[in-house]
Amino acid sequence: MPNGPFGEFGTPDLKTPRRPAPTPLPQPTRCSRRYSPEIIDEGATSTSSTISPREASIRATRLGFGLRNFSLRQAIVMEGGGAEPAPAAAAAEVKNPRCFMDITLGGEMEGRIVIELYASVVPRTAENFRALCTGEKGVGAATGKPLHFKGSCFHRVIKGFMVQGGDITAGDGTGGESIYGSKFEDENFVLKHERKGMLSMANSGPDTNSSQFFITTTRTPHLDGKHVVFGRVIKGMGVVRSIEHVPVGEADCPTLDVKIVDCGELPEGADDGVVNFFKDGDKYPDWPNDLEEKPEEVSWWMEAVESAKAYGNDNFKKQDYKAALRKYRKALRYLDVCWEKEEIDEEKSTALRKTKSIILTNSSACKLKLGDLKGALLDADFALREREGNAKAFFRQGQAHIALNDIDAAVESFKHALELEPNDGGIKRELAAAKKKIADRRNQERKAFARMFQPSGKSDKSSEENN
Repeated sequence: MPNGPFGEFGTPDLKTPRRPAPTPLPQPTRCSRRYSPEIIDEGATSTSSTISPREASIRATRLGFGLRNFSLRQAIVMEGGGAEPAPAAAAAEVKNPRCFMDITLGGEMEGRIVIELYASVVPRTAENFRALCTGEKGVGAATGKPLHFKGSCFHRVIKGFMVQGGDITAGDGTGGESIYGSKFEDENFVLKHERKGMLSMANSGPDTNSSQFFITTTRTPHLDGKHVVFGRVIKGMGVVRSIEHVPVGEADCPTLDVKIVDCGELPEGADDGVVNFFKDGDKYPDWPNDLEEKPEEVSWWMEAVESAKAYGNDNFKKQDYKAALRKYRKALRYLDVCWEKEEIDEEKSTALRKTKSIILTNSSACKLKLGDLKGALLDADFALREREGNAKAFFRQGQAHIALNDIDAAVESFKHALELEPNDGGIKRELAAAKKKIADRRNQERKAFARMFQPSGKSDKSSEENN
């Protein structure tokens, strides 16, 4: 990746090793007071001083209050900062906005990320991100490019660390522009990179924030005091994980487009759009972690598995193999949760393994249709690990071997399938075709061997005919 404003340090502090040991954390004392007066709540008066909403939020954090909807009254009175504010100020509470990003991987829709912005702690930084999600600020004065995340990509991905995007001007990590101009200051370092899903500003040094951001996929305490945390992923962490696992090339750049195809702000109280995101009637979110409530009954989870599998089968019948594969993956995610439930007994365990084997077999069929031959073979192998008596899994395994030109292995797979389903005409046809290929190959080998010992100058009519 080229060097520039976001070349080396523009990724989250990558001058150090990717997973360095945590360094001593600085105290979050850089609570700047150099911002414009519009953030001062003029309605808040006291016998000593006037504080801004941001300062009130910082006091709230110190006192152990939550980040959401903390009022000036609480901050001033609890910390002893003065008399109670005027009624207008007491009523003013900072609401943390929610934003969304719809993500495609290689042109295929993956899902929605929903983010809560900590406007109560870092209002200036949160407002920059919110406005870049809506695109409401129009065109940037510095670059002439739209101040909008829509259409931009995640340009750098480091597994086990973070995913980075937001370069709305250059697209490669060397650009970016904020709604305040090319750069703006570090607001404060109150919030920490304390867990996965934290949203933080990428920079090229102190006070060089623009539009680039990153989402952590693990705890990254070595970034504390260097990058401003201003939000967190509240839904769609599974989509972030999908981004994290895309293949990358030079400079950790994804080898397929990871694009923000739509983004915006969610109105207060509005549905976040995660459930039934694909508008197919599916009542379960794609990722179990996005459920509002997680029932303990294993029967509920098994029902969710069967629902996702049924949607996958319907899509397969419609020859929409990508949609079918997406549903089968979803079914496996819900099935994995079943094993965590206490009421799993031997009978339920056997049923789950059988269901998993069926789903993997169906997934193998999808991948065969989509040309992912090695993936199809792998899924068939996994299906047989769960249930050795799965004739269809042997059949898909054989088809994958045929496509990969491993005919001998295919014959063995079809033989196993036929032993389990001796009357299946499809298996018989595939086995016969595979045996014929072996016979043809051996015939060609015999002819080639014969030509090696043919006397010089003697005509080989069969060779001439083959040519």
